Amino acid sequence: MKEEGYQPWLPASAIEWLDGFLEEGAYVLEYGSGGSTLFVAKRIGLSGRLDSVEHDAKWYGNIRCELQERFSERNIHYHFVPLLEHEYLRPIKEAPIHGADLIIVDGRYRNAVFKEATSKVAPGGYILFDNFLREKYTESWRLVRRLGWTVELCLWTDDDNGKAPRYHWHCALIRVPKDEDTEEEAKTEDPSHD
Repeated sequence: MKEEGYQPWLPASAIEWLDGFLEEGAYVLEYGSGGSTLFVAKRIGLSGRLDSVEHDAKWYGNIRCELQERFSERNIHYHFVPLLEHEYLRPIKEAPIHGADLIIVDGRYRNAVFKEATSKVAPGGYILFDNFLREKYTESWRLVRRLGWTVELCLWTDDDNGKAPRYHWHCALIRVPKDEDTEEEAKTEDPSHD
């Protein structure tokens, strides 16, 4: 893979956000590997951790070689997991509660992965959910609304270096409130705190 292989297949605004958000020492859990895996690995440094999950054996082999060649000294756990839901969800179920700074949902079983991610992302962290507004992810939209979490959409534009696919493509940045954000919201909603 060339250097441009480090670019996630995401809208330019999402890549820009990732570049600003990721820092040395971050813990990232990713479902669906590729350019984003290499992009994250490069930015989390030696003290960070990346858990990435892939179900496609050939693709897993390609990315694994890149990771070993470029980032062998990093704390990267690259999981090949068969496409059986209970097996596929194992890495996120085993992740620490409120431990991840960022969870990327871009693989299979996205509704199930997202549901698990809600308890695995740290307060103040984010879930990046690719193609969030597709109808098949309605269950996840509803969960975000019930939780009252903030969603920012990143859309492909004509400025995305001509990479935009022929169909509407987007991703959502879903912010998990910090504990103090929740307390502050409760105070503003409760008139007894005047």
